[in-house]
Amino acid sequence: MSVTTLAIVNPYTSNIAVAKTVARAISYDYAEDMQSLSGHTSARADLTKKGKNADNTDYNMLHDIYSDSIVKAKYVGVQNIYTQYEILIHQVWDGKSVDDAYNEFHKGVESYLTSIR
Repeated sequence: MSVTTLAIVNPYTSNIAVAKTVARAISYDYAEDMQSLSGHTSARADLTKKGKNADNTDYNMLHDIYSDSIVKAKYVGVQNIYTQYEILIHQVWDGKSVDDAYNEFHKGVESYLTSIR
């Protein structure tokens, strides 16, 4: 599991052209500045880490791993479902029956979906 810090531009804005311009500026045009100001790694693979302790070997390896990782749906609230899924996997790993773990997973997801309606 990982933690992702990101900047989000509202895709439901009434001015889509401005949203696209801001998204490009943050993620591409000024990605190097955003990276150095925030201290967080940019999603742009062509940037290099700078500074006296820069080691681009690990940085490049991070991009290789991330670019080949499974993409999960990224909508508001999905983390609750994936948390329930992670619990299911751990329960099965710890010896709980698949049926019991799945039933608990299903109840948790169903409860969450009911609560947001």
